[in-house]
Amino acid sequence: MTPNLVLENPPLSLFDLDDSPSPSTSSEEGAKTSLAAVDDVVLPPAAAAERVAHNLTAIRLLRDLRERRAALADSEREVLMRWAGWGAVPELFDPAVARYAAQRDELVALLGPDGYAAARRSTINAHYTHPLIADAMWQLAERLSFPGGRVLEPGCGPGVFVGRAPEWVRMTGVELDPTTAAIAETLHPHATICAASFAEVRGLADASFDLVIGNVPFGDVVLYDPVHNKGKHSIHNHFLIKSLMLLRACGLLVALTSRFTLDSQSDRARVEMHELGELLAAVRLPAGAHRRVAGTDALTDLLVLRRRDGASVKETAPWVTSTPVQIDGEEALLSRYFAEHPEHIAGSLTFGDGP
Repeated sequence: MTPNLVLENPPLSLFDLDDSPSPSTSSEEGAKTSLAAVDDVVLPPAAAAERVAHNLTAIRLLRDLRERRAALADSEREVLMRWAGWGAVPELFDPAVARYAAQRDELVALLGPDGYAAARRSTINAHYTHPLIADAMWQLAERLSFPGGRVLEPGCGPGVFVGRAPEWVRMTGVELDPTTAAIAETLHPHATICAASFAEVRGLADASFDLVIGNVPFGDVVLYDPVHNKGKHSIHNHFLIKSLMLLRACGLLVALTSRFTLDSQSDRARVEMHELGELLAAVRLPAGAHRRVAGTDALTDLLVLRRRDGASVKETAPWVTSTPVQIDGEEALLSRYFAEHPEHIAGSLTFGDGP
C-alpha cells in the first residue's frame, strides 16, 4: 500500500506566494490561482489519441522548419509549446495496440529507427510540468533573493522552465530525447540546450550555476555516473545530488521530485544531499497536481535547498530521517520533515494505489 494524497488543483498560495505575476508572465496569467484556470490552448491535449496526433503534427512541423530554415511564426510556436512527449501514451509503442498501428508507422518514418527507439525509451520519464507550477517555482526563487546569473534545468523536456524564466538569467537545459531537445532549442534559441543524458553531458562544471530549477525524472532506475552518482542512487536522487554539486556556494536548488526522496526507508541519498546543501523548505503536492499536463498522478515534493559554502557538516538534520506514522489505521513511513510540518502537505494523506 502506498500513502497518497487526495486533494487536487492546489492554488499558488501552496508555495506561500502572492498572486502577483513574475517578470516572465503577463498580469493576466499571474492573477490566476488554480491549475484549472489556464486555458487549454496553451496546454498539451488531454486525451491520449489527441496527444499522439498533436505530437506527430509537431514533429512534422519541426522537420519542415529545418528544411525551410524559417523563422518561427506565432501559430507554429503554439504547436511546439503544446508538445506533450510520450510519457502519458506509452501504449503507442506497444505493437499489440492495433488502434495506433498507423501512428507507429508514421512515427518510425518521421524519426527513423534510432529516433523511434529514443522516443520509446522516453516514456518512462517524459512527464512535463504545468506552467503555473513552473511560475510559482520561479517566484519562489525570486522571493529567496535569487540574484540572477547562470540557471540550469536538468531534464528540461520542451523547456517549460526555460521558457518562463526571467529575461535577466542565462538558461541551460539538458534533455535526453533528441526530438524533445530539438523542440526546446527551436522554442528557446536564447538558451543553451544540451541534447544528452544528464549523467553524461559534458561542459557543465561543478560550482558553475547560481540556480537549478525544474522537475527531475524519477523512478527505480540507476544511471552510470562515476563522478556524480558514486552512491548508485535512483535517478531522481542522482539528479538532485548532481544538481547540488553543480551549484556555486549558496546557490539554490528548487526542484520537484518523487515523494520517495524524502519518504524512503534508506537515508543514504538524503545524507549525501544534507552534506551538500541545507534544506530550506519542502512542500508535498497533491496527487492530481500533474494529471492535466503530465498525464500522471505521481506524488511529488517541491524541495528547496541551498548549497553549502564548503564547511563540513558535523550534525545530521531531522529531514534526513523518515518515521512511522498511522494513516487510515495502518502504519506507513513518512518524512520526518512532513511529520513535523503537516501544514506543508497540500491535502490529506490516505492509502491508495498511486505511484
